Amino acid sequence: MKEILAHIKALEKENGLDAGTVTEILEKSIEAVARKKEDLPPIKVRIDEEGNIIMESTITVCPEDYIDRLRNEEGFEAGIPEDERLENPMTIQEARRYYPDAELEEGDQITQNYNYDATFGRIDVQTIRQITSQKIKEAKKNMILNEYRDKIGDLVPGTIQRIEHGSYIVELDRTEASLPRREQIPREHFKVGERIKAVVCDVKEEDDRKGPRVILSRAVPAMILRLFEIEVPEIYDGIVEIKSVARVAGSRSKIAVLSHDPKVDCVGACVGVRGARVKSVVQEINNEKVDIVRYSDDLETFVKNALEPTELMQFYCGDEDDNSSMVVAEVPDDQYAATMGIKGQNVRMISKLIDHPFSVIPHSKALEYQAAEDEEEAEGTAAPSGEQEEE
Repeated sequence: MKEILAHIKALEKENGLDAGTVTEILEKSIEAVARKKEDLPPIKVRIDEEGNIIMESTITVCPEDYIDRLRNEEGFEAGIPEDERLENPMTIQEARRYYPDAELEEGDQITQNYNYDATFGRIDVQTIRQITSQKIKEAKKNMILNEYRDKIGDLVPGTIQRIEHGSYIVELDRTEASLPRREQIPREHFKVGERIKAVVCDVKEEDDRKGPRVILSRAVPAMILRLFEIEVPEIYDGIVEIKSVARVAGSRSKIAVLSHDPKVDCVGACVGVRGARVKSVVQEINNEKVDIVRYSDDLETFVKNALEPTELMQFYCGDEDDNSSMVVAEVPDDQYAATMGIKGQNVRMISKLIDHPFSVIPHSKALEYQAAEDEEEAEGTAAPSGEQEEE
């Protein structure tokens, strides 16, 4: 029986399953086939440390009303106290089906062992193998599902295996993953066999036999976060914290960073000596620009840092503690266009970074608004005095 143990260990190693998993699957598969044989009572299967298949059945002869009490209107086993329940209860009539020559009385407990080779024929063995093979695939599938569900948001390395309808099929450590077109960085292309890094963003259970489908992304903000964790030891150690990330994949990213150690400059740590650290991140994301902003609990200071090198002339915010309140920054006229960015992209990114609706107005426009407000205020105060003169 050593061949069985060797085969079990080989299957566990081949499929990356924990020790004992295949043994349990094989035991359940044998029991499942045994249940379909009408001449066999309920059988319990155990494979011992030497690889012997031990098949045993124990039944207890019970009174007729015992079965009725088990299956009463309140539900199965509800009518029998737990300490009075019998192992595989059968009436005398049911027990004689399996033990026709035995003298049976209520309360008798019959235990019988069965020989595997004598019990199962060639077709039965083939069925056991099929069930075992299917259960192993399911176990491997569930293991991969659980493993990669725990990795959602993490950065994983992989190799481009093939291209299907614009999606890259990536070979990971234990399974294949898909990098759909929508999750790719625009204008980024890979060749088959090329190594890449991507973030696990979802895990879906497929209906076919291909197993779980891991969805990767290189366009999510988490990609920036994970790359900086790799390149900047201070972030990995918790000395420097990335408070927020805003990203337009393929164009620009902004990260807000904070140092928990006054001796460590958070921006300098992310940039690195001669910009080495940020350059490594930029190269990995197809030369996407990355802005590093110094975070502050004071919203005005935070906005001022996010606008650099633009000068913040005035700051307007209704309630800084209310994330739905609009934040408005007044900037010089000659810096307004650059601050807005192409089609307002920079303003939208700052809004995500500070987690507030954000808008920018040029200084001249602010003066016009102020003049109009002053005029309205002057007209409002003049009306009451005119009414007094008429009286």
